[in-house]
Formats: sequence, C-alpha cells, structure tokens
Amino acid sequence: MTNKESVTGILNYALKGSPLKEDTFSADFIQIINGRPVTLEEFHRGTAVLRQDHPIIELTILSMAASGECVHSHHLVATVNQSNEKKRFEVFARYDFVDGKAVGCFESLRELNVAESIDVFFPLR
Repeated sequence: MTNKESVTGILNYALKGSPLKEDTFSADFIQIINGRPVTLEEFHRGTAVLRQDHPIIELTILSMAASGECVHSHHLVATVNQSNEKKRFEVFARYDFVDGKAVGCFESLRELNVAESIDVFFPLR
C-alpha cells in the first residue's frame, strides 16, 4: 500500500468509519489541527464522535500529492447532522510517514461560508 492509499484510508476511516489497516499509524502518531495537538487516542475518540454527530458525510479529495515520505491532501468535507444542519469544511493536510506508518498529520481546517472561520492562512484583522 502506498502512502497516498494510506491517506485515503485514514480519511475514509475518520469520516465514514471504513476499516483501517492495523499498522497504518505509528504508536506515537500526532495530529496538529489548526495548531492544536491531538494524540492517536484522541484522534480515534474524536472521529467516533464526529461520525456519531454527523452521520451523513461526503468527502471530496480535490488533490493529493506525494513526495518521499510526505503526502499533501486538499479535500472538502460536507456534513449533515441529526438536526439536518449542513456544514462544509476545506482541509489542507500534510501527512508524514516513516517505514510506511503515519507519524504525523499537520492540518489547516476551515468551515466554508462562516466569516469567523475565514481564514487560517490569512486571518482577518
């Protein structure tokens, strides 16, 4: 399995609950979301809550590029929660791998059409 395939698997696991290869993550995996660190245990717990609270989730991968042990992903996530509230998010992520296992993910996430969410890259002043 390539690192790009692993990233697609991670995204489908996180958003849809698809099965994940057991050795996908390094034991010391860390994710940084908009500057906030998330451990592997918190990642698993958080994705379970996400799937429960937002049962209808659509993932659109806009682009993905690999270079060495690094994979960059630009994707959109659309959710509809149990109250039928719709939200869309844009995500830029860099996944780092060592020996075929994900060791880190650095992610910038913003909710689309929400003024306060715009913009992690160029904050409004």
